[in-house]
Amino acid sequence: MLVVNKILIARDFSDASTRVLRHGLALAAQMQAQLHVLHVTDRADQPYSARDLPAVRDDLQAAGVASEEDLLAVPIVGVSRKEGGVVDTIHQYAETEEIDLIALGTHGREGAGRLWRGSVAEAVIRGGEAPGC
Repeated sequence: MLVVNKILIARDFSDASTRVLRHGLALAAQMQAQLHVLHVTDRADQPYSARDLPAVRDDLQAAGVASEEDLLAVPIVGVSRKEGGVVDTIHQYAETEEIDLIALGTHGREGAGRLWRGSVAEAVIRGGEAPGC
């Protein structure tokens, strides 16, 4: 049986990452796991300062992900990182924090858009050690 103590969700504030938050929060509650919400940014005005739990909870509630009661039932860690590329930062964070499961949304790009930009979700899953979904 797979034991999941820590779940990581990469948050880019898109609709796709909001949908994943709902599922990640429900899974964390069911498995009694800690939920890590990571935003990789290159901006100085990052949405989550390190370990800024109130901002993460407010963001999740404002996004309609869950009620305040549901959010209090799950330990949530919110982090913004500025160093490195998105994929490498997700991998490094997952390794450092000993993440058991990574949940990612995808924008569903096809054709030239995907070839040009690539898929962050695909790169994370192919290159990481934690199971992804």
